[in-house]
Amino acid sequence: MEFLTVGNSKIKIMLTSDEAAARGLDGDKMDYEDPEVRRSFRKILDEAREKVGFDIGKEKVLIQFYPSRDGGMELFVTKLGIISKEAANMISRSERVAVLSAKRVYYIFDTLEDLIGAVRCVPPGEIEESSVHLLEDGAYCLSFCEREQRCVLSKLSRILEFGRRINDLTATALIEHASLLRSGDAVEVFSRL
Repeated sequence: MEFLTVGNSKIKIMLTSDEAAARGLDGDKMDYEDPEVRRSFRKILDEAREKVGFDIGKEKVLIQFYPSRDGGMELFVTKLGIISKEAANMISRSERVAVLSAKRVYYIFDTLEDLIGAVRCVPPGEIEESSVHLLEDGAYCLSFCEREQRCVLSKLSRILEFGRRINDLTATALIEHASLLRSGDAVEVFSRL
């Protein structure tokens, strides 16, 4: 996968046919309401954040896709900022456009036991995508996407019994020198320990 930043608010992402297929993306039959497709887009955006620093933060994004000559795909992702749901619906009427909205949240846990206790409080299926990093000081950082129009934090308030929430800027600085232990399904994996 190749990333080409086009300013602060836009990025071009090029996937080969194998990379698109591995992520379950098919330009001819793409259904943006399918949770697997949306999860694939979020994972691609996480990779863009990690590799080239393209972070959507709290913003909605517009994703346009086009088939490439080699059978792969080209995605153009544009940060839209905070827009109304009605405006997002109007923008996303095209068959080759999707609008995603997610805010990444971060929690720090002093011990592995605290992290495990916290993720065991998460209701099954509540978090689609999550990551755990081991920080330089031996603490653990759990991050996940808080989706629009869901009261994720109220359902997950018990997490704060085990750790503390940190802001995006602090998390970015800490994760820069951390070791990624698990990406994608970290909550599920660590809850089974």
